[in-house]
Amino acid sequence: MTNRIGGIDRDSNYVASRTVGDAGAIARAYQHGLTLGGNGGLTSIPIFDNAMSNETGGYHYAWFHFAVRERIRQGAGGAPDNFVMWRAGNAGAAQEQFDRWMAAYKSDASADPQRVKVLRARPRAFVDGCFDKSAAPSFIAEELVFTSRPVSKCSELYPVYSNPRKEAGGPLAANVLKCQLKPIDAHDYALTFTADEVARLKTIFAAGVCDFPKPGVSQRPVVPWAAIGSSNKS
Repeated sequence: MTNRIGGIDRDSNYVASRTVGDAGAIARAYQHGLTLGGNGGLTSIPIFDNAMSNETGGYHYAWFHFAVRERIRQGAGGAPDNFVMWRAGNAGAAQEQFDRWMAAYKSDASADPQRVKVLRARPRAFVDGCFDKSAAPSFIAEELVFTSRPVSKCSELYPVYSNPRKEAGGPLAANVLKCQLKPIDAHDYALTFTADEVARLKTIFAAGVCDFPKPGVSQRPVVPWAAIGSSNKS
């Protein structure tokens, strides 16, 4: 079978060759926070994710909220306690809770690190959860989990579907713009390939396949006020 996998050029025209990420551009994207990395200050501010969830509509993008939470978890080196997640929350109740958090944070005149003050200011009752779908919705306090299976009350009410890179073995954080490569190894897959299928895979992915456990190519932390080079560089 003919290999019809190609890419796009800089003007979004389809081309026969596969698109190759520019390592320099990728490094700048990471450094400048264009990827919403979790290490560029996001671990030290109050964050309230009060999104609606409508995965049944066919636009499966709820996974990104969990990706951001995972990035903050990585940036904090532990629990993302400055990140509160609700689903289908009442706007008025949400605003009230967040205002209380911000007021307590602003009134903290201590010399403690910003993250410490943010976590201390968070109201004890302000926890993750979702609202049920009754006429007068009630709050269900539980950690929101990344799954489309009914493993909890909230996941049953608001399932979250995955994305292609996650299903291909990529990280939940979805923060690898260009992966490092490794040779194809048929033992890495749950399915059993024939010799012809392995040969075809090696033809299609001649340079190898993603080695997702490794950091991405040019992946690096956010750099405050990073230089981007000459303004007239094409």
